[in-house]
Amino acid sequence: MWEKIFIGVVISVIGGVILAFVLWFGGGGRAWWEHRKVYNWLKNNTSDTPENSHVNTIKIAQKTGLSEDRARKACISPKIYRYLYNNEEFWSIWREEPQSIHTGKSVEEILKEISL
Repeated sequence: MWEKIFIGVVISVIGGVILAFVLWFGGGGRAWWEHRKVYNWLKNNTSDTPENSHVNTIKIAQKTGLSEDRARKACISPKIYRYLYNNEEFWSIWREEPQSIHTGKSVEEILKEISL
């Protein structure tokens, strides 16, 4: 008799854990997972160089297997910078604006030097 009660309790607990995981993954957990996936992809596939610091939303979506909309939502974070150029979004974990290809300096750094 106690064995049947124990088995019933174990099955209930396992079912509750599975249900909690499904609800978590369907809500905020899925967003967290996708953000982590995009952040790690950016960290491993970009660098703080003028030609390789920013990636557009389409490329992120293709490389991570997310839709463009989900990739865009996953990029919205204080850890990921958004740069808008000609109505196209570019994302980076290194800096907000791309560096100048010619000098390796950001636009702000060049403007500071000019104003001195």
